[in-house]
Amino acid sequence: MIMSVTNTRGEIILPSGVITPHDNVRFVTEQGSAGTLYFTADEHIKTGENVTFRYGGTDVFKGVVFKYEYGHEKLYKYTAYDMLRYFENKDTVEYVGMTASKLLLRIAKQYGFTTGEIEDTKYRIAARLEDGVSLYKIIDYALTLTSGAGFGEFVYYDDCGRLCLKRMTSLRCGTVMTPSVCTDFSITVSIDKNYYNKVKLVQTSGTGRHFFIREDMERIARDGVLQYYGRLSPQENGTSVAINLLNSLSTPKRSIVCTCTKGDLTARAGAVVTADFGDGAADYFCERAEHIFGSSYTMKLNLSAL
Repeated sequence: MIMSVTNTRGEIILPSGVITPHDNVRFVTEQGSAGTLYFTADEHIKTGENVTFRYGGTDVFKGVVFKYEYGHEKLYKYTAYDMLRYFENKDTVEYVGMTASKLLLRIAKQYGFTTGEIEDTKYRIAARLEDGVSLYKIIDYALTLTSGAGFGEFVYYDDCGRLCLKRMTSLRCGTVMTPSVCTDFSITVSIDKNYYNKVKLVQTSGTGRHFFIREDMERIARDGVLQYYGRLSPQENGTSVAINLLNSLSTPKRSIVCTCTKGDLTARAGAVVTADFGDGAADYFCERAEHIFGSSYTMKLNLSAL
């Protein structure tokens, strides 16, 4: 949604009242990270205090102040995170025959997270033991297996204090990225990160160590061996997991970074964004969205091809 408001910086709502930010407000969402709000104010706010950022009458962000800093002028610079900050917690989780959506609900109940819309991911993961890893990695791996099995791409995010899980295609930015709405853009094609043409998984059981290997020989001949290595729990189907991972990870990454003259709050990490910079319209996945509320409302997006 594109808005036009008089106070382009919005307002910060605290349990004790409402304050006006002193300078630009930046709201950033990024895959694998908590939604983050950066703002400055004359007022002192304690760490751990709840804050809401409202823009144009709409609540954009709800979270908790984790950090502040100040100097001689006593102007406070704050960093607040949404609920996903707590997904950095590490834990041990074992599950059998559970979907990624049920797993997310289980974790939400355990940690006391408020939930919103949780869409059924349908694919039942045979068995998995996650030991001493972050909640991010637990859910991300379950969603990777779901996608690799052909059940679609899903995104989880904090929607102003409610943990949501939706099919990626249902989260779509309302603005098409073109040269006419972007002041600057750059396009990159890469196999440098998060691209693998060979998957090697090891499974340890009472009979020893077993390896499950899947590879794309055509891509290996062209790109050289780029190997993903992982471990399986004894209950997992190694062949199925290896196939699903290779399906998910063996596509070269095309990405766009663009700066837009007008912000759109429907652009957030995990959303689908259509872009057309002269080589045909295509859908992209939003890896990172930075919204800047100052003398005007602009945004900068990092997009990767679907």
